[in-house]
Amino acid sequence: MTSVAAYIRRETAISALINAVISAGFAIAVFRGESAAVWGRGGFVADFVPQGFMVALMAFLVPTLLARRAVSSGRVSGGLVGSGKGRLVLPALLAAVTGAVILTAVMAALFAALGIETIPFVALLSIKVASGAILGALVTSAALSRLLR
Repeated sequence: MTSVAAYIRRETAISALINAVISAGFAIAVFRGESAAVWGRGGFVADFVPQGFMVALMAFLVPTLLARRAVSSGRVSGGLVGSGKGRLVLPALLAAVTGAVILTAVMAALFAALGIETIPFVALLSIKVASGAILGALVTSAALSRLLR
């Protein structure tokens, strides 16, 4: 049987890796290996809205569902807090909206402060990968810590 702390660490690391890879794939698909405008519709900063939403949503939903199954099967020690299905949808949507707003606001503030108008693809890809990993890890860790108290 795995301890709750070990389980959360492992799932957080997995979430970070998966969200980094998915963020890279979408960055490649959207920006096609080219430099991008930082501002405007379809620009680099605007692209953090869907990225933040989807990363946070999936980093909340998938690990939460897997944790429920792991606890139910006895693979993870501890109990569940607020395990009803109705208690999953609203927190997941709140995490997704919060993730989108915070990630986009942080990136907008950063690029406004730096005064950057165009970003080379390698930098763009690196930032997308790092931000996906970090946001995924933060959301997964918070969601599982809340669920497995």
